[in-house]
Amino acid sequence: MRDAEPPDSLATPPDVMTADDEREEQPRVSSLRPTPVSFSQRRLLNIASIGLAAIVMLALAIHWLPDVLPRQPNIQPTRTSQAFNAQLPRVRGSGWKPIGPDWAQSIAFSSTTELGYACGVSGSENAPVLFAVYNVKQNSWSNSTHPGSASGADCRVIASPYSASEVALIVDNCSGCATTSHVYRSHDDGRTWSRTRLPASFAALELAWTTSGLFATAVDTSTQSFSAHLLSVHDNGSYTEITAQQLIGYPAHMENISLVSSGMTLIASIYLASCTDNCMLVAHTTDGGAGAQWDTATTIYKGSFVEPVAAQPGVNNWLGWANWPGSSTQMLLSRDNGVDWLALPPIPSYRTTCAQAYVTPDGSMYVWCNAPTNVIYELRSSTDTWHAIAPISSGTVIAAQYDASTGHAVAFWALTNTLFSNSQHAGLEYYPLPVSTS
Repeated sequence: MRDAEPPDSLATPPDVMTADDEREEQPRVSSLRPTPVSFSQRRLLNIASIGLAAIVMLALAIHWLPDVLPRQPNIQPTRTSQAFNAQLPRVRGSGWKPIGPDWAQSIAFSSTTELGYACGVSGSENAPVLFAVYNVKQNSWSNSTHPGSASGADCRVIASPYSASEVALIVDNCSGCATTSHVYRSHDDGRTWSRTRLPASFAALELAWTTSGLFATAVDTSTQSFSAHLLSVHDNGSYTEITAQQLIGYPAHMENISLVSSGMTLIASIYLASCTDNCMLVAHTTDGGAGAQWDTATTIYKGSFVEPVAAQPGVNNWLGWANWPGSSTQMLLSRDNGVDWLALPPIPSYRTTCAQAYVTPDGSMYVWCNAPTNVIYELRSSTDTWHAIAPISSGTVIAAQYDASTGHAVAFWALTNTLFSNSQHAGLEYYPLPVSTS
């Protein structure tokens, strides 16, 4: 979406634009004493005229706005999110719009943000995997293809935010189970694919890109106690394993590894098996994301474990969270590769637990928080307050789409159903965000 506004499929929802923006521009001074009110016929006529105009405008909006999607934009920027906060519905799925093929299970956007890559399966177990490309500017989808003749039950896609046309897939042979899976990689927007030759007992869990290449986590399902592995995936389909000795300085049985990437740095949260103290360790690359050199980071904040959950692309700003029993999720920020953690402003609602987070290139932070709030909160780099900007999806949020020229989020994407529901097809939905001038 470079040098262009998002299509109307990413336009401001009609209930966001209110007269509050105009009123907020005018300073107001209120007297502490009651003001006498006298009857004025001219004032009555003015009020009646304004009311009639408002009714006409509302009727036109209701008639025309539903037909605008998904055509090209006529977006008016909004000055503030406070008016949106006041009217935000707290019902999951409110305002989310279905989009794309009904077989889609995952979507990710290219480094230029002009293309969206979607993958999914056309049936249940061992069904053909399908792949399609969404052109953001044209608001159109390509015909679906069958990448690498892959078959399975689930498919997840991740695009490189640092190298155009690079995209990779994880294909699982069964839904919601850790048995076997395959990794496919494309250098040309999904036109051709190569398969990474993982051991037959490996189930790939996550993929992460850095400016140096592609990394994957996998578990070995051949043993009774699963062991986690971190792999550097090469262009020719081979891989190199990164051992616990490299990551944390000593051999250990790693039970799980989760990844976060800023591009320049790859962050690995490592969960050790059969331990009684300090079971989570955090390691990060110190060689530009190449994965050969690692150092450890602080994982404790005021007695609670800190888990890195997102990183600002191109900048080593990490977003993490910590949880204390009976309290809300505490969001934390590190600007020095996890050496020090800074407490961010508290999330507005008490005892809110959050399940997903993103940081966009402009430094804005987004967290998905469940009941009782059921909203997505935003913290802009220029503000010190979290604002609710959207209700969470009725399914599972999977992507934050941003504008390449501004680095600010323009839409969120989600599955209409979770992958583990009884529905064979998940399908995608999105939530368009208001354009911001700040």
